[in-house]
Amino acid sequence: MVFMWSETHRRITLFVANLLGIDSNLARTIAYYVEAPDRERVRKPIKHHDPPKEYIRALCRKARSIFLKYWRQCVENQRPLEYCNKLLTSFANRCGEALHLVQDAVIPSPSTDRELHDFIERRCSKLDPRINLARIACTGIECVDYVLHNLKKASSAEEAIDRATSLSFVLLASMLANPYPPPELVRDICIHRARIRRAMPSMLILSSTLILLSMFVAITTQSIFAFIALLLTLPIAVLELAQIVVDNALASLKLEFASIVMMYTSLFAMSILALSLLPLASLLIVLVSKLVLILLNAKDLKQLLYHSSWYLERVHC
Repeated sequence: MVFMWSETHRRITLFVANLLGIDSNLARTIAYYVEAPDRERVRKPIKHHDPPKEYIRALCRKARSIFLKYWRQCVENQRPLEYCNKLLTSFANRCGEALHLVQDAVIPSPSTDRELHDFIERRCSKLDPRINLARIACTGIECVDYVLHNLKKASSAEEAIDRATSLSFVLLASMLANPYPPPELVRDICIHRARIRRAMPSMLILSSTLILLSMFVAITTQSIFAFIALLLTLPIAVLELAQIVVDNALASLKLEFASIVMMYTSLFAMSILALSLLPLASLLIVLVSKLVLILLNAKDLKQLLYHSSWYLERVHC
């Protein structure tokens, strides 16, 4: 039974790779690794028909990271062929496992309904992979979100082969997508960076005030929370100043996000201390936190960094 479905895994993967125009050697390597999880189940006890979605997401992110590394070192720079082949093999390994789990996830689990599971797998082995390309409309990390959202059990072999092939196409296309960020993402990054630069004087004043306040409270109260706040606030001003000299817009946004995280952690430590000493000071700290959110729109920044993590850091504004 396992070998029958393994061959279906292989056929779906090669069909999708051919649609995407992937190099035949890479396609065969991915197809080899898409069968590997059935051979290695003792070593990796993952439930194939009910896989953890975050595990699949982690595999996809790792595969994409390896692909970007391959692009930087083997396409933009001419590294030795043997080294580049190792990178592609490593990519195919993670990619193949992710595709395998996605394809298995649309089949009912044998632990739930063994008879239906066996019937659908036998029937799938006799069906040709097929796909409706008109329904595919994503390119970046949102493709991974789309696939994980649509990991639903099929009630028939025809539905299973359609869903397994469509989701495999979306996932493989996203992992091999253009390594450079699309124009609309570059535009959003540049808009956000401009907003951060306008808020820079206020942020420097705020970070300097936090440092002085932390030093004063740490010296006068000798509280562990005050010392933690002080240790966290000291690098904030350095991160803020580093953004001025960094030319890469995406790297600048990452520095800003790091400074926001450190600032909020520092404010949290100080609010615990202030709550025990002076409730009014705690309220003031909360208001300052809201001001930081308004100035920088940290939620939008987090979303930008999430989407841009799928691409090379090649953004200049």
